[in-house]
Amino acid sequence: VIEIGVPFGWVTQMNAGYVSVRTRDATEHLVPNDKFIQEGVINWSHTDRIVRLHAPFGVSYRTRDLRAVKQLAEETAIGVERVLKSPAPVCNLMEFGDSSVDFDLRFWINDPANGMSNVKSAVMLALWDRLHEAGVEIPFPQLDLHVKSAPETVSARAAGPV
Repeated sequence: VIEIGVPFGWVTQMNAGYVSVRTRDATEHLVPNDKFIQEGVINWSHTDRIVRLHAPFGVSYRTRDLRAVKQLAEETAIGVERVLKSPAPVCNLMEFGDSSVDFDLRFWINDPANGMSNVKSAVMLALWDRLHEAGVEIPFPQLDLHVKSAPETVSARAAGPV
């Protein structure tokens, strides 16, 4: 399983001039060998099939116990099929974002050939359920607008007809 630029998939054939890569969409990409040399390649399964995936998420600033969110996320990931118990999932607080407190849940799988988006989706759905069960709000981007002062004509128009 390799990733080189756009195509992500399985090497199905190696020739003197190109490598054939079959994607999850069942399309075959013929990648010239010089592209491997010039751009490099990410090999997801060459020497070790264990890979780490990321599931970023955010919670509301109204959330009181961020350590509990971290623990809940790690426990949730362990409960998802295909997620390895060792190395254990780790959830890190990444930043205080514009609209949310942002975390990154990191977990390991040992079968990337069986798909990575599907297991990430399973982790995210399980996390969604657990956060809602715990009453933790997942916010959407929002912007508060504070008007300090407005010209008198704007204020008069906003008040409506007299």
